[in-house]
Amino acid sequence: GRTGDGALAAEPPGEEPADGFGYDPRDPVLADDPASECRHDLLCYTSERFREPFHLGGPVGALLFAASSAAVTDFTATLVAFDANGAGHTLWQGVLCSRGEPGRTRRLEPELGAACARIGAGGRLRHEVSSSAFPRWDRPSHTDVEPGAAAEHELAPAHQGVFHDRERASRLRLWLLPG
Repeated sequence: GRTGDGALAAEPPGEEPADGFGYDPRDPVLADDPASECRHDLLCYTSERFREPFHLGGPVGALLFAASSAAVTDFTATLVAFDANGAGHTLWQGVLCSRGEPGRTRRLEPELGAACARIGAGGRLRHEVSSSAFPRWDRPSHTDVEPGAAAEHELAPAHQGVFHDRERASRLRLWLLPG
C-alpha cells in the first residue's frame, strides 16, 4: 500500500523520521493512474477534510528535502484535490532532476506553475511524491545514461527518502483564499 505518514498539515513539523521508498525504473509510477496511490513507491500526504470551502489559486511550489542512493534521480510532486465524496483530480504535477552525492540531503525547489480550483467543504488535498510520472516524463535510469535513452539492463533501482522534520521541513507553497 501507499507509504508516508499520511499527514498534510499547516502546522510546522516536530521531530519526525524520514519517509522512504524503493524506486525501480523498470516498474515506473504512471501519470494520472488512480491505481498508483496503492503503490509502495509513492508517498502520500493527505489533509484533513476542510470545514469551509476555499479557492486555491496562483503559483504552486514545493520544497523537498530529499536523499537518494543514486547520484542522479528524479523526484515528482503531484497535488490532488478530492471532493467530499472522495473523487480526486490532479491539479498539477512537476518533476525535478536531482544530482548529488548519494545518501546526502538535497534541497529541491521545483517551480510547478499555477493552479486554480475551488475546494468545497468536506474536500481534501493530497501531496504525492515519487520518482516518476511515466510516460509524461522519462523514467530516471539512476545511472550515467540519460533518461529515455537507457536500455533495460542500464536501469538501476534506488532508495529515496523525503524529510519532514524541524530542520528539513519539506512543504508545499499554496495560495488559499476564502471560498
